[in-house]
Formats: sequence, C-alpha cells, structure tokens
Amino acid sequence: MRFAWVIVVAALGLSVVSYVIHVWSLLSFPYDIDPGEGFDVNGAVRILAGRALYGDPSSFPFFGLNYPPVYGGLLAPLVALLGPSVSVGRSVSVLAGVGIAIVVGLAARVPRPAPLAPLVAGLAFLTSAYAFHVTPLARVTSLMLFLGVAGLFCLERAAESPGSAWRRRRPGGAGRQGGNDFVVTTTRRARDVPLLLAGVALLVAGVYTKPVGLDAAAAGLVYLAVRRPPDWPLAIVAALSLLVGLHLTLEWGTAGRYGDAVFTANAYAWDGEQALGYWRNFLETHAPLLALGAAAAAGHVMSRWFTVWVFYLGSGLVTAATAGRWGAGESYFLPIVIACCVLGGRALAWSTTGSRRGELLVLGAFGLFVVSGGVGPWPLRNLVPAWDRGFQAHALGHDATPADWTAGDQIVAFAAAARGPVLSEAAGFVLAGGGEVVGNPMLLRGLSNHGLYDVGPLTDALRGHAIRRVILLGQWYPPEVLQVIGERYVQVGRVEVAGNVYLLYEPRE
Repeated sequence: MRFAWVIVVAALGLSVVSYVIHVWSLLSFPYDIDPGEGFDVNGAVRILAGRALYGDPSSFPFFGLNYPPVYGGLLAPLVALLGPSVSVGRSVSVLAGVGIAIVVGLAARVPRPAPLAPLVAGLAFLTSAYAFHVTPLARVTSLMLFLGVAGLFCLERAAESPGSAWRRRRPGGAGRQGGNDFVVTTTRRARDVPLLLAGVALLVAGVYTKPVGLDAAAAGLVYLAVRRPPDWPLAIVAALSLLVGLHLTLEWGTAGRYGDAVFTANAYAWDGEQALGYWRNFLETHAPLLALGAAAAAGHVMSRWFTVWVFYLGSGLVTAATAGRWGAGESYFLPIVIACCVLGGRALAWSTTGSRRGELLVLGAFGLFVVSGGVGPWPLRNLVPAWDRGFQAHALGHDATPADWTAGDQIVAFAAAARGPVLSEAAGFVLAGGGEVVGNPMLLRGLSNHGLYDVGPLTDALRGHAIRRVILLGQWYPPEVLQVIGERYVQVGRVEVAGNVYLLYEPRE
C-alpha cells in the first residue's frame, strides 16, 4: 500500500511541476494567449485613469467592460506599480489558482485529518488539464472560483465545529461514516457569525467577479438551509442585501449600462452540439475523478451528512450544462473538478481506516485521473505532447516559445507604428505597446445581437480611417463593422502567436 501512495503522490507532484513550468512560461510572456486577457486587464487601466468601466461603447474609444468590477479593482494597484500587462493579470490568477488548491486541501481534511489525503486532493486540482489551461490566464475566472470556494469553506467551518461531525452522536441514533459518528450541530460558537458573514461576503465578491459565481452562492445558501436552518435567515438577508444593493448601485451609477454589459451582452444562444462536445471531452478526461466524487457524495448523502461540497457538485453540474453558450469553455467544468477533489480527498482519508481494498480503489482513481485528465507528469509532458487531451489543449495547452516572442514583438511593433488608435481583437498587444485599448469585440458583438448597439460611430471612424490599424483574430465584431474593415482596409500581414493567427490591416489608399 505504501508503494501505491508513493506512485500516486509522485505522479501528482510531477504533474504540478509541469503546471509550475507552464505558469512561469506565461508569467514571463507579455502577450495574449487568450484573446480576452487584455480586455480584462484594461478594466484596471480604466480605473486608474478615472474612466468609466461601463461607459457608452458607441463613442470613442468604443470600449466597455463585459464583467463585474472586482477583478479590475483588485488588479489596479498592481497595474499602477508594475504597468499594464497581461502578465500582471496572470500573477493574480495564478495566486488565485494556488489558493483554490490550498482551500481544496483544507476542506479535504475535514472532518478527519489525514497527513497525505489533503495533499493529494489539492495536487489533483492543479493536475487537471482544465485547471492547467484556465487558472494561469489573465481572466476573471480563477479569482471568481477562489472567492467562491473560500466562501464555501468559511460557511462549512461556521456551520460545523471542528471534529464535531465525527466525534458526537446524532440525536436519534448514530450515523456512521468511515467508522465515526457525526451530528448536525445546532449550537452557535462566538466565531460562527463572523465566519458565516465572511463566507457570504466572499461568495458575493465571487458573483461580482463573474456572474457564473452564482453557482457557489446558491450551493452555500442551500447548504445552510439544510445543515444550519437557524443561520439561514441571517445568511440570506446578508447575501441579498449585498447582491441587490451592489447591483442597484452599479445600475444607477451607469444609467443601466452595467446590466446590459454584464448580463445581456453575455446572453448567447445555447448550442447543443458545442455543449455535447465539451461534455464528451470532460467525461473522457475526468471520468475517474468524477466517479470518485460521485461515490463520495453518495456516501455523504447516505450517512445524512449533507456537506456543502455535495451541493457545490450539484450546482457545478448545472453550470456545466450551460457550456453550450458562445464564449463558454473548460472553466465551466471547474466547479465539478473542485467539488470532486474535495470529496475524493475525504474518501481517501476515510479509506485509511477501512479495508486496504477501499484505500487502493481511491488511490487508483486518483492515479487514473493523472493519466486521463492531467497534462502529464514532468518530463513526460514534454516527451508525449498528446498527453493533454483537454478540449482547449490546442489553444491553451502549450508554453510560450521563442517563436511566439518574436511574433508577438512583430504585432506590438505594428500597433505602435500606427501613430493613432488601433482596433484589435486581442488588447494585450496594444497594452504592451503603450497604446489605448479601442473596442471590445465580446461586448459589442453581444450588445449588437440584442439590438442594443449603434454601430454607426464605429463604422464612421473606420470609413474615415480615424482608426489607423486593425488586428483581427476571430472576426468577432458585428457584421457591419467587419464589412467596413473589408472595404476600407487591406490586409498587410498574417502572424501566428501561441497558436492564434492574427490578421493585420492598414487603411486602403
């Protein structure tokens, strides 16, 4: 059995070495890997400049943020200190990703401390190809997830005394889980209320980082209603007061543009084929972890210990079902991964007091997950590039190369030579060159789809060549804008950076 532990821990540890190498590669690379990175970082730039995050996107510079303000507000001091760069945004995301792994480990050691089970659970999260692709990016997702899971952890600590879930007998009979009795605690300790309120505040902060964080908030509130009914009214009042109060404040302060930018513009039609593709890949890569998490969740339910992570697994399944929307990705499955890592870690802790067969089965599940759902232990990841089978591996799974640096420098030079505004579908290159970000294709496309965007001012600026150069990637701007670009600009270059092909345009004489 000791040999099995050594193999699994070593495989997970070497997979995290691959994660660290990848992270370092991205932190030192100042250009876009994901085209949304520069736009998210530009929110911090706008805050520092005292400019509106949710201004009128029909007037120059045609920019508006399509996410809530927490990420930009947290990033602003670092941008002021280190300058506007996607690398700065990635540093925050990496810290949040590591924070998620730490919270997973801490949650896995409740209720039974076990020396290695929390380590295995935390490393398993960073091993996931989906976490590998998503958490190092300068996007809002990593911070949203960290705030959500930290909030859930606080709620669980507030709802249950340390060790009480397995040291005491439940009224009316003993419930058993791994040979230990548990109770539903009803007494309130002095620190319970501050912990509960901190949990609620963290969950609300997650929602105001990215609205998808509602899955964690819903899981936490349902958990309290079931596990600690006396605390539920306080939690629901605090949560609704913060959620509604902040929303009304932002709506009033932006003349209604906040709701249009954050909710309406991101409301795309559901594509069943896209959702099926994501789910097929998730099941192919994460099946061992999902099976382990489901079995552990069933154990919690059968023993009537309704942990918050069971509810988070359920809400995560709902979030993953929405992966058919345009703009969705692997990040929509990370709540499931997190919940399964926590539940699997607890199953591993419990198995150490039971039969060797059960312990071996749990260890085997984690070991199989390294093979099926990880990016590959170092140095095997470099020797077997096809090891990473994540859905977005082709776009987000590789490290920056010298060729990517050279190509990125070329695009920055192209933008800097414009001597005027540059409309780019990847804003990181503009930021790297010291320019002002113009436009946000994700926002303008979404608003246009709902008839909420007047393309006239932007198309006029393009016809008059007030926009000096254009950089396209996925051609995401509204059709009218793309038509004018085709008529009034000529393609002068085609540059590939980190697997993304950028088309460079200058005014047509």
